[in-house]
Amino acid sequence: RKSLCASVPVTMAFLRAALGALLVSLPGVVSWSSCGGAGALTRVSIAPLAASPRMPRRQVALAGARGTSAALENGFIKVHVGNGLREQMLPASMTEAISKWIWHDGRFCEVKNDGVTEEDPGEGWVDPFSYDEAWLAADLPLPMYRPAVGALLKDGQIRYLMPALDLTVQAAGKLWWNRGCKTVPVASQWLDINGAHLPSLRLVAFSQKGHDCVAQATQEMPEDKDTPPPEPTMEELSDWERQFSITARDAIVQIVEAMATEPGLKLASGFQMVTVPVKDAPLVEAPAVGTRFKMFLTTSTIFDDEVAVEKAQENAAFGGAHGGELDVLFRAALPGGDSKYLPGVYRPLFPAPTK
Repeated sequence: RKSLCASVPVTMAFLRAALGALLVSLPGVVSWSSCGGAGALTRVSIAPLAASPRMPRRQVALAGARGTSAALENGFIKVHVGNGLREQMLPASMTEAISKWIWHDGRFCEVKNDGVTEEDPGEGWVDPFSYDEAWLAADLPLPMYRPAVGALLKDGQIRYLMPALDLTVQAAGKLWWNRGCKTVPVASQWLDINGAHLPSLRLVAFSQKGHDCVAQATQEMPEDKDTPPPEPTMEELSDWERQFSITARDAIVQIVEAMATEPGLKLASGFQMVTVPVKDAPLVEAPAVGTRFKMFLTTSTIFDDEVAVEKAQENAAFGGAHGGELDVLFRAALPGGDSKYLPGVYRPLFPAPTK
């Protein structure tokens, strides 16, 4: 699979054995966007890149059932610090200017987010990061994903860990991470590395179908524009289904290894966010629209239970944080190729407009 960034050689064979032994012996210490939000959307439709041409007054955006997907609490990321301490709150706005990278084929690929400039109107990358939803354009295949571990770095040292997804579409001979608005999910709860027993960390994921309110990109709404869409009832939602439970140890080792390579050393200054897929994890088709997906980075045994998600939510409601959490609702979006506002960088990705 070809990627969007140039190849950089990577080999430090001796590191894996040494770092693997180091992590096993550690008691839990190694040395350290924003999109989304609650409430109804104001666009006339869910479009992956930009506003679409004006639509009939009553055909408005699907706002989704409020509370069915994770939105940041007052714009803050929760940080689980462990050791019985109260979780901390980090303003999500502080992460907007941080460069974000994905480890792919032995190199760090930057997830582009250049925006639109006066010199290059309409040609720049849009902000793809989201803490609550993943938008699936109708004219693209379902993305493929691998489970991953994300890390916030300060001067090359890991500060926070989080569950992550390496979510891509292959088109025009390239891998596309940034496919428009809300196409790169970000965890809404992180884990302070000093409060984690690293060898015991694992990634556990669950999915829930039946969120039909987000299965269409447009919907006829009542004349009263302030009336929200109906919320799904528990009877309409499926039970939570376990997707996988795998160790996070190898991905954490890979982060440390990668930061010691030539491309990693280039990120050893200031704040950076990196995502490293779990090695040898198979590519899996992303959940379909109308599916809520939760992934936890945790050592908690609460996720061994059949009703793990319900127990985790109840546990968190009473202050018992369980680690990092990614909570995303997969929502239908209009065809990107049909938008007359399509930035030039995305033209190779989307099919030509329909007549």
